[in-house]
Amino acid sequence: MKAVYALSRNHPVEALEPLIAVLADRDEYVRMAAARAFGQIARNGLRERRTIEPLIVALADVSSKVRELSEEALHAIDEYWEKSAEASNATPRLIALLGAGPTRENWEARNAAVKVLARIGDVRAIEPLIAKANESAGSKTDPATAALGTFGERAVEPLIAAVASGRLSESAAANALGLMGDPAVVYMIGALNHDDSKVRCAAAAALGYINNPAAVEPLILALSDPNHWVTGAAAFALGCIGDPRAIEPLLINSEYPGISLVALETALDSIDALWRKSQAARAAVPKLLAALPYDKSYSVWALGEIGDPRAIEPLIVALRSKTDSGLRAGAARALGQIGDPRAVGPLGVALGDVVPHVGRFAKLALDAIAQRKRG
Repeated sequence: MKAVYALSRNHPVEALEPLIAVLADRDEYVRMAAARAFGQIARNGLRERRTIEPLIVALADVSSKVRELSEEALHAIDEYWEKSAEASNATPRLIALLGAGPTRENWEARNAAVKVLARIGDVRAIEPLIAKANESAGSKTDPATAALGTFGERAVEPLIAAVASGRLSESAAANALGLMGDPAVVYMIGALNHDDSKVRCAAAAALGYINNPAAVEPLILALSDPNHWVTGAAAFALGCIGDPRAIEPLLINSEYPGISLVALETALDSIDALWRKSQAARAAVPKLLAALPYDKSYSVWALGEIGDPRAIEPLIVALRSKTDSGLRAGAARALGQIGDPRAVGPLGVALGDVVPHVGRFAKLALDAIAQRKRG
């Protein structure tokens, strides 16, 4: 290492090629000395561009100290090195590092290479980054997923194609697309009409992550998608955006397949914790009552949550169903939530229901009504 320092101080021009060679030395401390020497040479006024490419590759070194010293040297040579021709030349070498073996040191080097590729922004890195994101399940904190987000519009079509071909999961694509922010909104709205349901699902989830109100109406339309994963993703996205325009469409759920009550309640609570008392909820009651014969469990749940007295008589009819014990139990629960005394008599009859859990719900409902009466 002393020889490295002496050579760089006394013969900086002659030192460049030997320093480039030892920047790949197996000894970490030798590589550190070379990176430090490059920085010192540049700060002394010799900014040789041939040193930029090897220093860029050194930004993916297994040693964090080598990476730090190489970063300092690069900034001393060219503050805008990310957009240089040398950066473009270094891209294939950085891509090659993504396939390094599964040791911890290589894991750190791969992640460092991913981050450098994101900074350079060469489109040749998109497909290798998609493969890397798929390997790691594509969480929001995954470096490859985050890197794909930095490519913006240039990565949209490759990501959609990767989802459609099965090379990337919907969740990984949604995370990457969501990180792009508003520039991706128009593309994601268009992708809600894609032939492949996996792409539509990823697009809906990405719109939720982006959280742009321009997506509300398209997402409301997506609630009627024939694929239940897409409708669930649309409900999730509408909850993320939090626009009250979505309350009534979410409540009128009889035509939307596959959205669980938990997912819907979560979405509605995210939009407005007081949605049950909102004008939109009251406006949905007639449609919920009309849907009651066809979408029994959901409509009963929603009518109970909203608590509108217009639902009392239809719910009493549901409580007397001869064939559906689940409907009778749901109706008893909903009547207890509304708390209207008109339900006391029918609930009293339901206490003796042949299905025990119906009687338990009826008892709870009667207790709730009595409690409300006591004030």
